[in-house]
Amino acid sequence: MSLFSYNSWIQRADINRLDEKAEALEKRIWSERSKADDVRLEVRELRRDVSRMLLAVEALQRVLADKGICSGEDFVRRMRAIDAEDGITDGRMTPSSTEAEELRYCDGCQHFNPPRLKGCQYCGRLFGPG
Repeated sequence: MSLFSYNSWIQRADINRLDEKAEALEKRIWSERSKADDVRLEVRELRRDVSRMLLAVEALQRVLADKGICSGEDFVRRMRAIDAEDGITDGRMTPSSTEAEELRYCDGCQHFNPPRLKGCQYCGRLFGPG
């Protein structure tokens, strides 16, 4: 076997190896694109769901106001109080790991409060020991 043939064979093996790597990368790219498409679809569905929820909340608030049950100001005040129930006033409901039996009940205003509070976050009444 001549040196030329041996070098050609090594080059061919290198080319084949690189071709296999390129094919594997191409498959990975298509897989990642598919995952990205899945994420885009999920985001689109979440946006649609949020939009529907906003519509439902707006409709409920208007019905309550139209029927004289709850004014817009009362609705916002109540929403802020509910927002604070998890101990973080951030404009959203944060899932709580606190179990219902760990919550403190206020005898003054009949609201439940996080156990770490010394007083009711709604009416300010101080809790007893416990």
